[in-house]
Amino acid sequence: MNNWKAIWNRREADECFLQSLEDPKAIWRELKRIDGFDVDLGDSADAYYNAFYKSWEEECALLNTHIGPWNSIYEVGCGAGATLYLFSRQNKKIGGIDYSRQSTDIAKIVLKEAEIACMEADHISTDEKFDVVMADSVFAYFPDEAYVSDVLEKMYEKAHKAVLITEIFDKELEDACMQYRRAKIQNYDEKYKNLDKLFISKSMFEMFSQKHGCELVFTSVENPYYWNSQFMYNVLIIKK
Repeated sequence: MNNWKAIWNRREADECFLQSLEDPKAIWRELKRIDGFDVDLGDSADAYYNAFYKSWEEECALLNTHIGPWNSIYEVGCGAGATLYLFSRQNKKIGGIDYSRQSTDIAKIVLKEAEIACMEADHISTDEKFDVVMADSVFAYFPDEAYVSDVLEKMYEKAHKAVLITEIFDKELEDACMQYRRAKIQNYDEKYKNLDKLFISKSMFEMFSQKHGCELVFTSVENPYYWNSQFMYNVLIIKK
């Protein structure tokens, strides 16, 4: 088990608390917290989560603009199901996988109608197709670009219309990001030993596009309360 996976498998949820929540946004926020977005921001917590919710709304607008009507979405690395939960509220057919048994068990509490499985990203089946196949903030936890390429090929094959990948750490900004992290977090190298993040160049997606004849739309990650965002980008891959 890799070190990141061990961390995700320690995430916990109070099932009674989750089921007692009636406000959809409160349920989403709790799922988001479980997925590791639980930085203690004090009085800024509401703005922090609102910024993530706005990012999701922008992703919806991006999809609607570029692929037109769509009805189903599958998430690779769905975690506790925060993003899928929001799409389920739009009456989209949803499905997903995550390599953390703890996370998928939590997702099943809320996403009762969805097919949620515990498996590695490169094991996804391409038999059942979805309009959109996405991965939100998970490519950074993949071991290397060879693994990324394998997963990307499967995601593309599984998608009818598009693949959406968000919060990718930009290879060209790796040095700046590491300098920032070391300045911001005391004893960074000790605290994050063996917890590396994978930085990926946009050129990898450009080569993928040339190979498959698909269209790419790169967007920035806009979230003033999430300091990683300045070193990240999103990419929408549109099938022709």
